[in-house]
Amino acid sequence: MPSDPQFHDRPDTLPPEPGAYVLLIALECELPLRLPGKPERVLTPGRYLYCGSARGPGGLRARVGRHFRHGKPERWHI
Repeated sequence: MPSDPQFHDRPDTLPPEPGAYVLLIALECELPLRLPGKPERVLTPGRYLYCGSARGPGGLRARVGRHFRHGKPERWHI
């Protein structure tokens, strides 16, 4: 495992091994959030970090790949 952090802009460059990851999300415009049973919130433009772990089959490549897919069920952990 490399000791220096590595940055990837697509999941296919990640190893299929378990590990932890941080996504850097750059939000260019306001994003209204409508969550069931919660008041509407608005994320303001800026940079957000999402931390996650990948312990299942396919490791980092599979888990981060899910974040890149379109048309999947959304699960909010904010």
